[in-house]
Amino acid sequence: MVGNGPELQPVYVKESTMNDSVSVKTERSPNHQAWKEIVAQYQKSEVWPGVWQLVNTLVPYAALWYLMHLSLRVSSWLTLPLAVLAAGFLVRTFIIFHDCTHGSFFPSGRRMTSWVSSPAC
Repeated sequence: MVGNGPELQPVYVKESTMNDSVSVKTERSPNHQAWKEIVAQYQKSEVWPGVWQLVNTLVPYAALWYLMHLSLRVSSWLTLPLAVLAAGFLVRTFIIFHDCTHGSFFPSGRRMTSWVSSPAC
């Protein structure tokens, strides 16, 4: 294996010629087993990274709402860029709560997930 990625295997392609021969093209496809081994370490959920994701999403989202409220007194044009940032955090919040409802965000399954996702429902 060279580098950090999985080994590449040659792709055998049946050419559309008169004798229907099989040739090896120069293109390569990834070794799926190697990719599975690389990705497997990221498929397990952990409590503290999950809590950190909640904190670094919900706190800035709430702060942006507060700043938007204050900026309305100055100018609505000042509020617009803050609203765009808040929209990004809203999408991130949706993704986290979506993972919570499927039970894949925390390893404890229903117990921690129901605690986090219940205010959203």
